[in-house]
Amino acid sequence: MANPISAAEGLFPIIGKALGRQERLQEVLITAFCESPSYSDSKTRFDRMASHVKKLDEAQLLQIIDSYAKNSQLYGAGHLTSRYERLRHFLEQATGKQFTIERREIKEVKPALRFDDDDEKVPF
Repeated sequence: MANPISAAEGLFPIIGKALGRQERLQEVLITAFCESPSYSDSKTRFDRMASHVKKLDEAQLLQIIDSYAKNSQLYGAGHLTSRYERLRHFLEQATGKQFTIERREIKEVKPALRFDDDDEKVPF
C-alpha cells in the first residue's frame, strides 16, 4: 500500500454507509475542520470535508461560520479563500445559498427582491 492515509480516507464513505452512520461521520469531519490547529491542517481537513460532505444543515453551517470567525487557522488559511474561493464554493454547493467571505466574516447574500409583471396588477 503506497499511501495508507489515502487508503483510509477512501474507506470513510464505505464505513459510513455500512454502519448507517453517515450523518455522525459527517459531523466528525465538520468538527475536525472547525478545530483545525494549523494552516496545513486547515487545508487537509477542508479538502477531506469538502470531498465527503455534500449537504449542510443550518446548525452545521452556523458551526462553520462561527468557527471561521474565531479560528485564525481558518480565516488566515489562503487555501480556503484564495482566488479559487474554495470555502465559499463549498458552502454554496452544500446549502444552495450564496455567500461572501471578507476577512473573518462569512455572510449570506440575500437575494434581491424581484417584482414580476403580475405585481403591477395588484391594486395596493
